[in-house]
Amino acid sequence: MSGRVLIAVTHLLGIGHLVRARHLAGALAQAGYEVVLASGGMPDGRAANGYRFVQLPPVRVVGTDFRNLLDEEAERATPERLGAREAGLAALARELRPDIVITEHFPFGRRQLAGEFLALIEAARAARPQVVVLSSIRDVLVAPLRPERLAEAHRRLEDLFDGVLVHGDRAFLPLEASWPVPPALAERLHYTGYLAAP
Repeated sequence: MSGRVLIAVTHLLGIGHLVRARHLAGALAQAGYEVVLASGGMPDGRAANGYRFVQLPPVRVVGTDFRNLLDEEAERATPERLGAREAGLAALARELRPDIVITEHFPFGRRQLAGEFLALIEAARAARPQVVVLSSIRDVLVAPLRPERLAEAHRRLEDLFDGVLVHGDRAFLPLEASWPVPPALAERLHYTGYLAAP
């Protein structure tokens, strides 16, 4: 296999999203893809293995307050920092002209970072109109309580995404156990099995 893959991830609290994205990046690189992993969370100090790693200006949260994004010094992330993140992702898309873009957890979550994910997808489509856009998610999600947020996620999936990589086993735990799966979404789900270190 060959082609260019751009993966965008921001882990805000723990490092699970980044660990999963690193496993995915490594597996795709081993399969022959040229992979760039862009991380917008706090640095984890690990070296990239077979893929290029790009650190965006990091943001994080404290506790479960996902509305207030903080920088490394626990100060509120400025509009300039958020703008630099958005510009960095768009620039990567223009530079790489990826065949595949993968967003970790968006649009199922990370609403507060929607601007940068949407800018990434727009820039990738401008650079390569036939780009395949995928969402990458764990097998257990937390569905929004507000119906309009769920509708927004489903609308974005339908309008912007070609598929969803569900890192789990459908026979063990189907996505619909934790997230409403309408028919339009069900046909886009691709179960990958669980991602783990080799």
